[in-house]
Amino acid sequence: MFTGAYSDNVGGVERRIDEAESIGQRTRQKLQSLPRSPIGGQNEPTQELLQNIESGDAGLSARGLANRLGVAHPTIGRKQKKGADMFAAWSKELDPDGLAWELRGDKYYPLPTQGTES
Repeated sequence: MFTGAYSDNVGGVERRIDEAESIGQRTRQKLQSLPRSPIGGQNEPTQELLQNIESGDAGLSARGLANRLGVAHPTIGRKQKKGADMFAAWSKELDPDGLAWELRGDKYYPLPTQGTES
């Protein structure tokens, strides 16, 4: 067990982490309650976007996915560098429809959901 000043420091850090997680959760909830912004610069509903992607028309650019997830453009690259599984889980948490995303070439595509064939 930690004692003294070190213990106080650890407690302070843990409180700050808890506060940051709480702020992040409240922010995600607020973002999800807002009306959807255009996806990838287009005013198309998610279903139409997915049909275009499935038909091979195009995936989303990093900027388009950032807009969809409500994050800054550079965040996409930083999160992608942490690995495909981490990126998929992270993007699924932020996506307004709960879709997980992956990078293929220079575009991002939604991963198939359970019960859906690719």
